[in-house]
Amino acid sequence: MKRTPKDAGPILRIVEAVSTAGCDGATVTEATGGNPRKIACSKFTAEIYEPHKVDANTEELRATGETVTVWHKFATPMTVDQNLTLLLRPDGRWTILVWVPQDNAIILTPTEGISSRSGITLGAAACEIFRINNANQMVSAGFETVLNMTATPVEGDAYGQAKRVSGRWVIDVEECEVDEPSSSEVE
Repeated sequence: MKRTPKDAGPILRIVEAVSTAGCDGATVTEATGGNPRKIACSKFTAEIYEPHKVDANTEELRATGETVTVWHKFATPMTVDQNLTLLLRPDGRWTILVWVPQDNAIILTPTEGISSRSGITLGAAACEIFRINNANQMVSAGFETVLNMTATPVEGDAYGQAKRVSGRWVIDVEECEVDEPSSSEVE
């Protein structure tokens, strides 16, 4: 049942969740000519998790299977597998209460690589994004556009690290081959 502000309390529900789909960040229209500043929110889906007590010092979060639509009011795009604390507003819509966006990621470039920057236009390619699980293994978190700000193209099928700049992924470090020194160089 969707509750309205008239019959709802100040906070209906606060839950832990993990994003199951991504979306672009919100867009802002600055105030002009007497019109107020506006933020156009986008939407994504998230699965709710419930806490379960393990012992006196530990709890774990378990997926409930309940998926909700969340209104995204931040400029940073949402990606899959982000840990969130959500708030169910009095108008019946879910919104983000707490989110610390992933700032760095391991990426795998596509076979054709990432093109170089041309003037002030950055190179771009859809790269696979990875997170690291508790067993120190890389787990795919989907694909995102990764930008290249350098005048040199990034090789294909190479692992690298990307960081967020203005909410967008930008390659920061790329895997490179190291030439072994010859015996004359070592001496």
